[in-house]
Amino acid sequence: MLPVFSLPILIVLGFITYEDFKFRAVTWYLFPLLALIILIEDIVVYTTAMSLHVFVINFLFIIVQLIAVTLYLSIKNKKWVWIWEQYLGLGDILFLLVLCLFFSPVNLVVFYISSLLLTVIAVLLLRKIYPSFVIIPLAGLQSGCLAALIIIDLLVSTMNYKVDPDISFLF
Repeated sequence: MLPVFSLPILIVLGFITYEDFKFRAVTWYLFPLLALIILIEDIVVYTTAMSLHVFVINFLFIIVQLIAVTLYLSIKNKKWVWIWEQYLGLGDILFLLVLCLFFSPVNLVVFYISSLLLTVIAVLLLRKIYPSFVIIPLAGLQSGCLAALIIIDLLVSTMNYKVDPDISFLF
């Protein structure tokens, strides 16, 4: 990732993190802005936008996750539950959809799982410090994880988030 694109992405991620922690809501236009910056980076750096089939794979992964959580919570509560009404905010869902533009499928799954694990750890620690900490700022915590990943990438390596790592050695 080029620093010229990293800085605007980091700024938007910073606003998402700040707003989600401070107000427990994120201004909606930050998500299309982040998506636009990512798309412009794709075109400038990779001379093409992310291929449609990669986006569709990522999008389907996120949609399947949201449907699975909806079904689980509906069965658990013995009535139909819309997860965005009580459990997830619209900003959380929009952020997950923007991530579909940023990562290749394997990298998305790795980031998704690791950021959710880090979110659980962070929330448990925050609840120890602040017992009144109830609402989980998921988009804020995940955007903080993404910002940390970008900063580490800028300082240490040149990781390409758009290309899946070679994992053939595992098989």
